[in-house]
Amino acid sequence: MKRDVVEIGKHERSPRERVSAEEWQLRCELAAAHRLVAHFVFVDMTYNHISVRLPAEPDHFLVKADKVFMEQVTASNLVKYDLHGRQVAESGYKASPAATHLHAAVLRARPDIVAAVHTHSPANLAVSAQRGGLRPITQQAMRFYNRIAY
Repeated sequence: MKRDVVEIGKHERSPRERVSAEEWQLRCELAAAHRLVAHFVFVDMTYNHISVRLPAEPDHFLVKADKVFMEQVTASNLVKYDLHGRQVAESGYKASPAATHLHAAVLRARPDIVAAVHTHSPANLAVSAQRGGLRPITQQAMRFYNRIAY
């Protein structure tokens, strides 16, 4: 029987040890955002994702790994990409090409935004199918006036 021996002092560094305190905080907040979206059932399985631009590295963003449900997202399993959809940090995870290309394109085209959300909730689908999108006709809708892009 063969045993794997781990040399003392030699271990895989956790993502927390490899990133700045600011990036770790953003990772925690982004993981929490994914879990909140799942909790309030704004999703349909795995093809939903949220990204956040890194303020210290505006050409890089974090996005969830492929085949990870929203409620399973953690600060450690988020993946770092550049605005051309290339993974820029070592990780045992990869994001789906659809997620990386979508978020890279949005964040590249809109340097003024810091996050993008892609979900398939019934309400999102209904609003996006309307000719005029979300109209500012209620108090609840007004908070999004001039803050949503289709």
